[in-house]
Amino acid sequence: MKKLLTIGLVLVAGICSAKNIDFNEGWKFIQEKTSPTISAKSWQDVGLPHTWNAFDAQNGGGKDKHSRDGYYRGPASYAKTFVAPEEWQGKRVFIRFEAVSSAAEVYLNGKLLGGHKGAFGAFAFEITDTVMIGQENDLRVQASNAWDKNIPPLAGDFPIFGGIYRPVSILVKESVCISPLRDGSHGVLLRQEAVSDQAATLSIITLLDSSQDAASNVTVNYELLDSDGQVVAADTDYAELAPGGETESRAALKLENPHLWNGRMDPYLYTVRVSVSEGGKLVDQFAMKQGFRYFKVDPDKGFFLNGKPYQLWGVNRHQDQEDKGWALTHEDHKLDMDIIKAIIINQAIRNRLTADLKGRIVGE
Repeated sequence: MKKLLTIGLVLVAGICSAKNIDFNEGWKFIQEKTSPTISAKSWQDVGLPHTWNAFDAQNGGGKDKHSRDGYYRGPASYAKTFVAPEEWQGKRVFIRFEAVSSAAEVYLNGKLLGGHKGAFGAFAFEITDTVMIGQENDLRVQASNAWDKNIPPLAGDFPIFGGIYRPVSILVKESVCISPLRDGSHGVLLRQEAVSDQAATLSIITLLDSSQDAASNVTVNYELLDSDGQVVAADTDYAELAPGGETESRAALKLENPHLWNGRMDPYLYTVRVSVSEGGKLVDQFAMKQGFRYFKVDPDKGFFLNGKPYQLWGVNRHQDQEDKGWALTHEDHKLDMDIIKAIIINQAIRNRLTADLKGRIVGE
């Protein structure tokens, strides 16, 4: 693949047609293992995120890792029917789960799409060849939080809430796209290298995938934008994909005199934007935030962020709330962050007051 370093704004013609669709409403649930084709009409109506342990896990029990004396740890079933719109015709369609606890098998129209083990990782499946356009589709998820020696954590002083407890989305993409299928990632992998006050390098890998019958040539534009939206670094990669093949596009964004991320004092973030085009048409795009920083830990002097001493204040946060378990909304997560922020600020104020008081006593 040939690379060309570009300076300034990279222009791409067209509008990206990739879509991310919320898929969290209109689910059915039953707390038992079922056939992936059995009728779900009589099941409980639920929305996501959802857990079946919102109440029993907080009411005692769970002392034994197998939970014979505590909350329910076992199989359960979810179902959702939906009509695939005509606009999906000719597109590639994926379904992405942000997490299911602790193991899952996913079926569409009776066909097994695949499985996943682990309560805390995202995963995705392509449903292009299984979904029926313009017709009603039947999606099933067989989930279980039963104790399994091969799925950590094996024990702890906290419950393992079962369920589809994080959001689900449908991704609609073109035949050539950024792949969402590797290890639950969004298909863009970032790694900071050689960060200092004078310079920083960001290495990027983009996972490209094609479903076309012929080879395809794509241009991948990489941009780094500052907080004002101005492009401060850019790179371009040209990639060739074999018919029905996949490849990795690589680039390096080099930044001089970076505005470093300095924790709570100055949480400055850049935006990394990756744009994939074929024949001059934008076919996929992804963006994420990135803060540049370097650090070290000295056994005698403590933690250093960007070459300066930095006090660390930590808390132990569990991803649950009363009567909700792990099935938290974005607002619930924000509430936890606001509480943690208040705790840390109050602790810092107390420390400053204590230091000032000691100083006055010494001075007297």
